[in-house]
Amino acid sequence: GIYSRVRHPLYLSNICICYAFTLFHLGWQIATFIFAGMVTLFVNFLADSEEKFLQNQFGNDYLAWAEKTPKFIPKRKRNAEENETKSPAIRSIFSAICSDVWTWIWLLFYTLLLLVRRNLELPIF
Repeated sequence: GIYSRVRHPLYLSNICICYAFTLFHLGWQIATFIFAGMVTLFVNFLADSEEKFLQNQFGNDYLAWAEKTPKFIPKRKRNAEENETKSPAIRSIFSAICSDVWTWIWLLFYTLLLLVRRNLELPIF
């Protein structure tokens, strides 16, 4: 699955959503890059905290997996043996939505933030 490619796929998707919302709404201005940088640092801090917890929880098994799996940016698989994939388990749409609840919360948060910004017409953005 995705965890064989990156250690933090949910954090990666949240960063991408944040960048897209910010760029779409603010455009190419300095506030966009400042905000994106702050979010990136925050998410990296969250990922580091989670990794410390997982290392304490699973020890050497986690370290072995983390050593061969990149944190955020996936690597290309090189040989046919590594490219073999097992068929994924099929799950319902409802269970998929429920398993990604934090992504939906982030989307709601950014949408509300953009609506508030649009209604208030804040001059700094």
